[in-house]
Amino acid sequence: MSAEVLVIGPFSLKVARVLSYRDYLPPEHPSHATVVDSLFNDFGCCGSTASRVLAVALGADAYDANTYHINPNTVDLSTLQELVGAEEYKRFTTFRDHGFVFFFRPNG
Repeated sequence: MSAEVLVIGPFSLKVARVLSYRDYLPPEHPSHATVVDSLFNDFGCCGSTASRVLAVALGADAYDANTYHINPNTVDLSTLQELVGAEEYKRFTTFRDHGFVFFFRPNG
């Protein structure tokens, strides 16, 4: 099993800087349009153990869909940063600070 986190929230210029598809945004992209992106799907450890550790750091259970909606304010930030590295951690905090909604998504 691998995992990722889906994020959904309002577009802004600060958010645009951390979107995985920032190079493909049209210049006239409207402010506050809803955007969707994913986090942690390429954080270097895609195996089952890493996915379960990621889930625990996020406050989720990889096998319980009732826990997939993540509260970004209760995430174990030190473990998360250690797992995913500085760049993905910065993306996480940017999305969190701009009011995005987070969902854990196991793959497989």
